[in-house]
Amino acid sequence: LMFAIGYQHAEQSGGVVRDIVTHVLFIHNWFADTYGSINGVLWTLGVEVQFYVVFPLLCYAFLRWPYQTFGTMLAIAIGFRLATVNDIHFLQLIEQLPAYFDFFACGMLTAYLYVSLRDKPFSSGATILATLVAIAGFLALIALMEALFAIRYLPDGFAHWQVINRTWLALACVAIGVGSLLGAPIWKRLLANPLLVFFSIISYNWYIYHQVVARELWWHHLPPWTGVDPHGDPQWQFWYSVIAFPATIIVAAIFTYAFERPLLRLSPQWWLTRLRVVSP
Repeated sequence: LMFAIGYQHAEQSGGVVRDIVTHVLFIHNWFADTYGSINGVLWTLGVEVQFYVVFPLLCYAFLRWPYQTFGTMLAIAIGFRLATVNDIHFLQLIEQLPAYFDFFACGMLTAYLYVSLRDKPFSSGATILATLVAIAGFLALIALMEALFAIRYLPDGFAHWQVINRTWLALACVAIGVGSLLGAPIWKRLLANPLLVFFSIISYNWYIYHQVVARELWWHHLPPWTGVDPHGDPQWQFWYSVIAFPATIIVAAIFTYAFERPLLRLSPQWWLTRLRVVSP
């Protein structure tokens, strides 16, 4: 689709075939020339699909030795990032699957803790404590983002900040997730309001397509500007933001509700029937 609308051109990378094949196999983030060749954010999809390959083995280990597996995954991620921090390809290596094992481990731990605790009797004090844990997680997240913002102008500052702090970021998410799921009803209603629920449903498509929409708006001069570069024009910056945010939300909602969710509603039998039709 990116090639079809002219968003990507073969001369920008290793060619159409290489781009498409590596993306279809979800290994495009392994190579510098295909890492961000079609859409800069798609490297995350490669990391996720690669994780799905090893996920069954990790589940097997996690269900039997949850905390040992969790600690091992954290050690792998931190060790990988520390081992590659001085590598010439560090900026690409830090976005590979081993460097994200701590984030995946924290997601698994969040699910494990919630399932383990959800059916246990909770006193009002325990519910309040869980809510405070969630609030502490949000405060930690804000503090981490402030620290990241403070080094935004340092050379490769974002990447080097993540070597250690990516783990703290993941742990803050554990506190937010577990604390909120077990927290006070009013806290749950505050977070599960219709607007945030809607954003949670379209969030990944919002992330996937935001660069595409932003780039196409700029390319087609929407909104219009004069001169060579609009980035120094405050008026253009304002109206571009006014247009780009809702445009991206609309595109994400269309992909989510008109394409993805209808597919999810189809039964496995429907897919098997279609496979039999196309089979020789």
